[in-house]
Amino acid sequence: NPFSKIEKPHLEKKTPEVLSVKDIDRLFQVAENKYPELIPYLALSFFAGLRPSEAQELAWDSIDLDERVIRIVPAVAKTRRQRFVDISDNLLQWLVAYRGQGQIYFSRVFFTALRKAANVEWSSDVARHCFASYHLAHHENVQKTCLQMGHSLPDMLFNHYRGLVKRDEAAKFWTVKPHAESKIVQLAKSAG
Repeated sequence: NPFSKIEKPHLEKKTPEVLSVKDIDRLFQVAENKYPELIPYLALSFFAGLRPSEAQELAWDSIDLDERVIRIVPAVAKTRRQRFVDISDNLLQWLVAYRGQGQIYFSRVFFTALRKAANVEWSSDVARHCFASYHLAHHENVQKTCLQMGHSLPDMLFNHYRGLVKRDEAAKFWTVKPHAESKIVQLAKSAG
């Protein structure tokens, strides 16, 4: 077999990168002031753990703010299985303040500009990695985090995300919410 002489590549298992709460807060603060149309995408990515493709393809009618649940339909989900994601208190605040219609807005050009303006290093799926790490540290429940992320087995979460962030940092993560000086939030309050 000619393939038996080919050296197999050695893949290093890298620890997922996780942004600090300070970096996440700064990213949202810049988005509020310069790119508010990206807020729902960011909030769903960080605080619901949606994959980039799931957040981009999600329609607002899949978000039930009264029941506080997001329905990920099989056509949108990577695994092609339906799942339901709980809406945390801070995610609810972001979604109420920046509610839209149709699909969740995303622009690669604006997103790149946002990351540069906020001076935040970005790696593939970093928002989802943040969600998994902060959710697991805060709730200390692998099964619950698996359920939210759509994982059928806890091995990946347990092996990759356990211990990446401390419990006190995880508590801070879930308090990242719209800033009082946000133009959109101020407009929403004055209209309401």
